[in-house]
Amino acid sequence: QMAKASLAEFNVITDFIYTAEAKNTGVAVTLVNSEGENAACYYSGANSALQPRDIDAAEQIISKADVCLIH
Repeated sequence: QMAKASLAEFNVITDFIYTAEAKNTGVAVTLVNSEGENAACYYSGANSALQPRDIDAAEQIISKADVCLIH
């Protein structure tokens, strides 16, 4: 709820941010060395609960978005 409230302060549409019961939040870590090479580690967590019907439900909002990040 805190993250949704923070995003809403920046006019981010939060209607399609879901809470997955009994699942941890996903996380990604990217490490970049001094030469610009990177390595990433990703744990999907609750992101793995996202279903095609969730995308379909948000289709109109997504089609109007300047940016859409789905990880």
